[in-house]
Amino acid sequence: MNRAISDLPPLRGRDHKLDTSAERLGWLEDVPDAERQSRTALWARLERDGYLLLRGAIPPIASVEFRSYYFASLQASGLLEPDSDPALGIASHLEYDRAALRCAARCLRRSCRARSMQISATR
Repeated sequence: MNRAISDLPPLRGRDHKLDTSAERLGWLEDVPDAERQSRTALWARLERDGYLLLRGAIPPIASVEFRSYYFASLQASGLLEPDSDPALGIASHLEYDRAALRCAARCLRRSCRARSMQISATR
C-alpha cells in the first residue's frame, strides 16, 4: 500500500474519535502463498496477528451473496438505512431495536452453523 495511515481522515465510532496510532491501526497483510497450505503456519499467523487475509479464497460472488443475506437479516432491527439495498450495508443514523438485532444475530448463527454442517457433509 502506498498510502500512509496518517493520510486517512479522522476515524469515528459511535461519536468517539478512534485511536489511529501505529500500535492500534495498520494495513492488513496478505498470507504469503508459502503459508497458505500449512495449518500450523496459518494458526501461528492468526495467533500473532489476530486475523488471516486470504485474498481469493472465497469466490467474489459468494462473498457478495453472503453480505446481502447477512445485512438483509439485520434490516428489521433498523440498523440499516431505511429503503437502502441491504447488500450495501449502509448504517442508519436512527435508533435501532437491540432486541431485534440480538434475535437476528442468533438466527444468523444458527443458519450459518446449519449451512456449515451441510457443506461438511458433502465433503
